[in-house]
This record gives sequence, C-alpha cells and structure tokens, in this order.
Amino acid sequence: CMTPFMARWTLDRPMIVSQQPVHLDALIAWARIDEEKMLRGGDLDDEAATAASLDLPLARIGTKDDWCWKASWLVARMAVEAHGVSSVRKTDVADFAARQVAPGNPGGVYVSRAVGVNLGAGAHKAYFLTDRAQWTTSVEAYGVGDLARVEALLARVAALGAKTRNGYGRVRTLDVTPAPA
Repeated sequence: CMTPFMARWTLDRPMIVSQQPVHLDALIAWARIDEEKMLRGGDLDDEAATAASLDLPLARIGTKDDWCWKASWLVARMAVEAHGVSSVRKTDVADFAARQVAPGNPGGVYVSRAVGVNLGAGAHKAYFLTDRAQWTTSVEAYGVGDLARVEALLARVAALGAKTRNGYGRVRTLDVTPAPA
C-alpha cells in the first residue's frame, strides 16, 4: 500500500554539508542494490544493479517514458552554523621507502630506483582540504511508498552526507512515519 510518509534521521556526529542535494530515491536505490548484493552473495553485473535500482518501494508519477519517483531530497535541520573541518593527508616518504622490498617477496611491493614517489599526484598525493560540517537537529525527507519496506531499506544507511568514511553524519535513529499528502 503506497502511503505518504516522512523519514526523519537524528545523527550522532555533524554531517558534511553537500554542494548538491541528496535525493531520497537515490538513497533507497543504493540500499536496494546493497540488499540485492547481500542476497546474491557478491557483486552485481550492470543489468542486475539496474533492475534492483528500479525495484523501489516508491510510487511514481508521470507517463511510461516520462516519470519520476514520488520522493523529495533530504533537508537537514541545522542546530548551529556550519564550521570548517580540515582533512589532511601526508605520505611519509621514509615509511613508504621502508616498506619497499625486493621482487618475489610477497610481503611488500617492489619499486625500482628509477621510480620516485610523487606527492603531487596519484595514489600518494598529499592534500589539505577544508569542508563545511554542521550539527543537525534532524534530517528529513518525504515520499509516497510502502512504509515498512522503505524503513527496512533506509535502515541499511549508516550515515548521511559526505565523508561518512571519516565518521561524519553517523545515523543514531531513523523514523519513517505517515505524513499528510
């Protein structure tokens, strides 16, 4: 049964403010593909991933060839003004060199004398970035769909926003409740 709903998250950590909106249907599609990977026991080919991303518990609006999901984007209710957080990565050249070993030794990687470590590009590039982080009272989104199924899929989402691998935007609670149309 397709019902208007509101999804509301509370977070344990501040979230990194995205330059672009995060769409609820994209978040549910990610969760649906993740679920399908688990059910199949591994990665999906493009066809299976596409099929899973179109198998969402959301209502659609439009015609056969011109449609969209009935879902909003996420809106963060900010508790305080955004503040800058720094991300720094430095490659320790001495440590990198110490880990290089002779060919044939499975304990490390061999780099010939002719190859140097480029700290300005590639896998060992050093950087200093500043992102905008913000504490939120809640993050909300609206849609029309199967409430139980939407909640089950959204429960797979552990964090919201950018830089979640660094602990930002970690989800504390999720509530999916009926909402006015």
